Amino acid sequence: KDVINPIPQPGGQYIDVYFPHHDWEDIPFGSADLTQDIHKFFNIDEADADYEKKWKVVVESNVSFSNVELSFDLSNQLSPLEFARVFIDRNGVYTELFTNGSNEFIFILDNFTGYEEFNIVVSKPEAAVRIIYPNGGDIIDRSANSLIVELKYVMVDFIQRLQLYYEIEGNSYFLGDYSPENEVVVSIADSLDSDGFIEEIMDDVVLVARIIDKNGENDALHHTYKDVSDNPFIIAKNQIQLFDDQFGWHLATPPLGSESGNHSISSIFNTVPENILSYDTGAGNLSYASSQIAADEGFYLFNDVPMTGFFSGIVNTGPHTITVNTGWNLIGNPLVSEVTIDSVLVNGEYWYDAAANGSIAPTPIIFDNATATHKGTDYLEMGTGFWIYAYSDGTEISFPPHLQNIEDSGEHSDGWLITLNAREANLSPDNFAYSIGSEVKIGVHESAWDIFEEGEDQESIPFGNP
Repeated sequence: KDVINPIPQPGGQYIDVYFPHHDWEDIPFGSADLTQDIHKFFNIDEADADYEKKWKVVVESNVSFSNVELSFDLSNQLSPLEFARVFIDRNGVYTELFTNGSNEFIFILDNFTGYEEFNIVVSKPEAAVRIIYPNGGDIIDRSANSLIVELKYVMVDFIQRLQLYYEIEGNSYFLGDYSPENEVVVSIADSLDSDGFIEEIMDDVVLVARIIDKNGENDALHHTYKDVSDNPFIIAKNQIQLFDDQFGWHLATPPLGSESGNHSISSIFNTVPENILSYDTGAGNLSYASSQIAADEGFYLFNDVPMTGFFSGIVNTGPHTITVNTGWNLIGNPLVSEVTIDSVLVNGEYWYDAAANGSIAPTPIIFDNATATHKGTDYLEMGTGFWIYAYSDGTEISFPPHLQNIEDSGEHSDGWLITLNAREANLSPDNFAYSIGSEVKIGVHESAWDIFEEGEDQESIPFGNP
C-alpha cells in the first residue's frame, strides 16, 4: 500500500525523497506526498507498444550535496520486469537504468542544488519509426525541391532526433538531422545536386529513416530504430529527353504535363521533323500537327535524320486522368515511368475489369518502331502513345504511379490465343519503315460467343499507314 511521507522536523538537517500527488483531491490521510507509491499492477508484455508508466519524484534537502545516490525498488510494480525498460527523465534528458537481475535500480543525481523534480519511467522495450511516404512506386518532382516525408513513430516522446538518408544502388547519402515529426520537409534537389546526381530520372531510390533515443542509443542496438522504404521510388526532373535516333515512325506522347495543356513543337525538337501527325477524334483521321501537341495526346513522328527532343513541363506525381470519348482515341502514358496496363483505372475500375464490363476495348495498341508494326501491349514505356477504344463519352482513364517491374500474376484462362503478324516481306533495312505492319489475335475460349463481344473482341484502328 501507499506510505505517507513524514514532514521533516524544523531546525534539523534533512534530505527528503517523495512522490508528490498534489493533483489528488479529498485525500483521507491529509498528505499528498508518499514514500511508497503503489500503482495498479500491470503486465507490460501485454501493454500497447507506446505504453508508459511514470512516477514523479522530488528530492529536497537543506544540506549541500554535489551528488545524491538514489535507490529504487520496483518489485510488484510490473511483470515481467525483464521485458521493461526503466529510465530517469530529468528535464527531458532520458537515462536508462540497468539492474543486475534484482528489482533495485541505482541512479546518481549529480549537480544537486537542494531541490529537484524528475520522473521514473517504465515503458515497453522499443521506440520505433516507420516510413509512410515515399514508400515505393511514388514519383517525386525534383524541381519542387521540397519533399514532404511522412512518418509514424512508437514512443515518440522518447526519441531525441530523426536522421534521414537516401540510397541509390546500395550507396547511402545523408539528408539531415530532424525533429521526430510526422511530416518532415527535405530539400531533395539540393541534396542530389550536392551529391553529384545529374540524371533526369532516377528510378531506384529508397529512403532510410533512423532514430536516436534520449538515451543516445541508435539502430545498432535496436532494430526498430531503423526503417527503409518497402520498394524504390522515382525522382524526376521537369525536363526530359525523349527521342533517340532510331529511323522510321514513332508513336509518342509528352511524358510531362503542361500548365496550358499543350507543348510547343518548336520548343521540343532541335530539328523539327517534317511529319508530325495527331488524331482528330471528331473527323476520325490523322492530320499534320501545326505548332502544338496536347499534353495528353499521342502523336506520330517520322525520324529520317538524327535528332533530339526535350519536353519541359510538369512532373505528374499523383494519379493523372485523361478523358476520352466514344470510339478510337489516341492518348499516351503521362507518367515518367513505365505503366502496367493492369494498374490503369477506367471509370474507377481496373483496366481488364472495365473491359469485361464493356467500358473499353480490352487491348491498348502501340506502334513498335523496331518492326514498324501496330500491336497490342500490356505495358507502356515512358513517352509511349497508344490507341484506346471507348464505348461511351466521358470515359476517364486514370494512371496512378505504381511499383515498377512487378511480375505477372500468372493467371491462365481456359482457352488458347494465337497472334498473327502481317507486313510486306524482304524489305531492306533502309526502307522497311515505310510499310506499316499489323497484328491480329484469334482464339478459342469455352465461354466465348461467335459474335462481336464488347470488352473481349476488338476492332482495328481506323487507318492503315500514317
